[in-house]
Amino acid sequence: MHIDFESVVTETINKYNMLEETARVIVGFSGGADSVSLLYFLNYFIKKTNREIEIIPVHINHGIRGEEADRDENFAREFCNKLGMNLIVVHEDVKALAVKNKISTEEAGRNVRYRVFRRCAEGMLSKIAVAHTLSDSCETIILNLIRGTGPKGLCGIPPTRENIIRPLISVTRAQVEEYCLKNSLNYINDSTNFENVYTRNKIRLEIIPLIKKINPNFEYSAKRLMTVLNENEIFLNTIAERAFIESYDGTCYDISRIENLDDTLKSRVAHKILSTYFEKPVENKHVNLLLNVIKNHSGAINVSKDLKIVCDGEKLFAMKQKNSKLLLWKKKMNIGKNFLTNINSNVIIKIISADEFKDIEKAEKKNNIWFINYDSLPGECYFRPRQYGDRFTFKNRGITKSFKKIFNELKIPAKERSKIPILACEDTVIWSKCVGVSKEYAIKKGCKKILILELEEF
Repeated sequence: MHIDFESVVTETINKYNMLEETARVIVGFSGGADSVSLLYFLNYFIKKTNREIEIIPVHINHGIRGEEADRDENFAREFCNKLGMNLIVVHEDVKALAVKNKISTEEAGRNVRYRVFRRCAEGMLSKIAVAHTLSDSCETIILNLIRGTGPKGLCGIPPTRENIIRPLISVTRAQVEEYCLKNSLNYINDSTNFENVYTRNKIRLEIIPLIKKINPNFEYSAKRLMTVLNENEIFLNTIAERAFIESYDGTCYDISRIENLDDTLKSRVAHKILSTYFEKPVENKHVNLLLNVIKNHSGAINVSKDLKIVCDGEKLFAMKQKNSKLLLWKKKMNIGKNFLTNINSNVIIKIISADEFKDIEKAEKKNNIWFINYDSLPGECYFRPRQYGDRFTFKNRGITKSFKKIFNELKIPAKERSKIPILACEDTVIWSKCVGVSKEYAIKKGCKKILILELEEF
């Protein structure tokens, strides 16, 4: 199927608002055809549309393929130099990390890449662009089908997720290579892509070619399936999220509001409840255990060594495990010095007028100092650790996440999480040391008073 590469990628970028409210784009750049075409096209597109967006290519040398990896790094440097871009190169021993964490080298490499990309994207209105294509998405749904999956696993790779964008997600790998040929773009091939020791490679090199003998347009047939399933997922998740919120009164979940739901929605709500407390991904066996507790109006599920979800007949609620070492502390916010002795920290609070504070729009956290719109504070505020169910809205992206997800992404060890201070009013999080000020409480034009929060650790 012939398509116009530039038109399709442009349509994808615009459809999903990939470059809206963006000051810079971190581009994962391996030097392969996919990342070469992505970097080249983004550079062309940003100039063509007169956007003031900085492009920062990032290359990660995984330390796996010796001289070939060094060749890739040199190619990446030369290619970026021709485009007038400064390449960031990071060296990691992925094999050692895989052994240390008892995971595959594929997973270790993926974890390293996204950790580096997120680190490079900190501090500004940044997006992370990765070069996944429609072909990658098709491989993913076949892989999930083989392993066993529900409808969500057949939705493919999403065009966007949080601040990650995938402009090439609607074009195939063959179309990417055709674009490179058309524009005389050289690229390198990773030899491991042709080794059948990896499951994904077997799908790419053996299974998909057989399928395409039956249907040459398989990727576009699969795309129609993914589109329909994604629409269904969005619809069902919206309803499930509403049911999840309505079942929770701030302290516990009302079983009667859950058990009368359709089975599909009931499972999704159970998954959302568990996701609020689990530090690791929730599995189907956990969902089934919780559904059984709901059905019987009794029982409990251990979600960590410190916490369990308990049913007392009509309510579900989180409870500390017996002999739990979960750190609990709470201190009212006061003007001046707040001594948080539990975590060996002081927080100094000052209130000033907007007239005393210059250049409000450009205020940023620096040297452990944050700025909060004092006028917007909802009531009496307390410093405390994260509570199960706490969520945070990033001011530059408008994305809301649970602290469980935030801590997982930041690779904060479980034993350290209760030592990270949060400023909150009841269940509303205003600030946290690890992520800063929540969007609703960030300073803005028109605010009259500003709270200055300075953290001292000792």
